[in-house]
Amino acid sequence: MLHTPLLARDLGQHGWGESAVIQTLKLRSFVTVPITTAGYLSGAVLLGSRAEVSPFNAEDIDLFTILAGQIGIGLENIRLYAETGQRATQLEDLTEVSRVISSAVRQEEVVSLVLEQVGRVIPYDSATLWLREDDFLRVASARGFENDAEQLGLLVNIEDSRLFQEMSKTHKTIAVPDVRRDERFPAGVISRTLSWLGVPLTSK
Repeated sequence: MLHTPLLARDLGQHGWGESAVIQTLKLRSFVTVPITTAGYLSGAVLLGSRAEVSPFNAEDIDLFTILAGQIGIGLENIRLYAETGQRATQLEDLTEVSRVISSAVRQEEVVSLVLEQVGRVIPYDSATLWLREDDFLRVASARGFENDAEQLGLLVNIEDSRLFQEMSKTHKTIAVPDVRRDERFPAGVISRTLSWLGVPLTSK
């Protein structure tokens, strides 16, 4: 898709005339301008004519560019409004999640609630809750696996996982957009996972 306005007065002299869209619409001329939102190309306005003599001129490009700019602003406003509403909903859910988890008085309750409640805020395919036992991490809760119970009790030495080592030292969240491109994930170890989010649990 073009990033600059285009005026084609005679499609018979341009490669555009061979376009399936142009042929379907039986256009003889057209003018098109890009629609951008936040600096990115998101669409285009195309006005075509079947008349033998093109009704479009260079001044039309300026007019349609202004129109496309207004459309882009409108689309961006819609996106921001939707994003703001989504964030507000997430904050409400997060507040409720915090309330539910904080109300638990036993470790078993917290363990069983965390992954269930987190799913209300961050959708996921599978999740595990690991608790530290000296130099090891043990799976205390799991959701989204073919057999969640089989994951429980799994022990991993912190020194054997670069991700766990990093979180243990920095106490910071790690987000991995594509595990296939991250050397911290050994090839073939996590076949069902494409992206990964690790959040360290800290206590006083």
